[in-house]
Amino acid sequence: MDGQNQIERAAKTLPLVLAALYVVGFLIVASHLAGYGAFSLDLIKVQYLAAGFWFACVLLLFFGITSAVRIPVSEFIYHKASGVRWRSKKATALAGAAVADSFLVMVIVFESYLDQWLNRLWGAPDLLERNQRMMENMHSIRSLVAGLIIFDISSRTWLYMREKADDTAIHELSKRHTWRMVTTIIVMIFVTCILQFAKDLYPRIPYSLGGGQTRQVKFWLGPGTAFDSFLERDGTTPYTVPYELLLENDNSFAVISPKDNQRSIEFDRKAVGGVIVLGKRPKSAPANFRREVTEPASNKYEVIERSQKQVSNFMAKGLHTEVDYVLLHDGHKFYAVCDTTTLDKLDPTATCAFRVLRSYECVQPADKEPNKALSDLRCKDDESHPVYLYVSKKE
Repeated sequence: MDGQNQIERAAKTLPLVLAALYVVGFLIVASHLAGYGAFSLDLIKVQYLAAGFWFACVLLLFFGITSAVRIPVSEFIYHKASGVRWRSKKATALAGAAVADSFLVMVIVFESYLDQWLNRLWGAPDLLERNQRMMENMHSIRSLVAGLIIFDISSRTWLYMREKADDTAIHELSKRHTWRMVTTIIVMIFVTCILQFAKDLYPRIPYSLGGGQTRQVKFWLGPGTAFDSFLERDGTTPYTVPYELLLENDNSFAVISPKDNQRSIEFDRKAVGGVIVLGKRPKSAPANFRREVTEPASNKYEVIERSQKQVSNFMAKGLHTEVDYVLLHDGHKFYAVCDTTTLDKLDPTATCAFRVLRSYECVQPADKEPNKALSDLRCKDDESHPVYLYVSKKE
């Protein structure tokens, strides 16, 4: 019967636990996105449960560590205080929690000074960089642990004071108002811990584990997408520069904006043709994943020769400079000419600023593009100015 009662009790408790994890996870994800000015309208999302689960893990770890100190201390005080008037389980639990939390504070302070001492002792740049990252992580943990310590002491003090109030003659209405006020304060402290977790620890948990760590992606602006997309292109390729993907749902994407005074960019999924997730493949990737897959053609052209000469103006007096290039691309040599004074150039910002031993992105302009300068290759120099080349020979 006892086993059956436990199963029934667990069946009743499980939905409440899942609901609590879901609400806490929703607060975490919403707070995390709000920092970037983004929000999610999805009310049913497994990510909320995952975020709540990670916060529950932090709570279990905190109270597991403090319980290892609190329980022996509480038992010791309870037995030693035999016959003392204030002796009670809640009073000794409060005393044990105070000792455990004080021990945790001393560990955090010692770790902080230890990091600074190691940095002064070994001033190697790589060690400093590693320690800096570790110190940033520890600073995030310290802030959350400080909030949990305050929550622990406050809640146990509340339990102790409530026990004492039950033993004294206090007006019931006065007690009710006092407990409501104290309960509100403790709930606010707990919510502050949740928000601290959302700010400092949740963004460091990998996305694959249900955390809020962003993924670095590139978007493909292929056929069907606007050529003048607000997303920044990587040179003249149909791909964007890398972005940090913040939010993805059925209808839209949200990425962190790389520009000042902008927190995020949210746009319709239809604005891009595809998404490329950057990073290393796992070691478990199959060995034959490249079978029958062809790599996209590279748009990189390497400048291996550069020369210039003076040529006569077309149907006009005087001379102008013409720059000759030899470009290497896909195992072939391309002999090209750059001349910004040609009358059919419609872009006054064009240059001939290619440099030898450097590679540049070049594409073949579409014949139907309106208001574009005529050329065989359209490229960009180091400062993103357009360069128009006329190819005379390919070897």
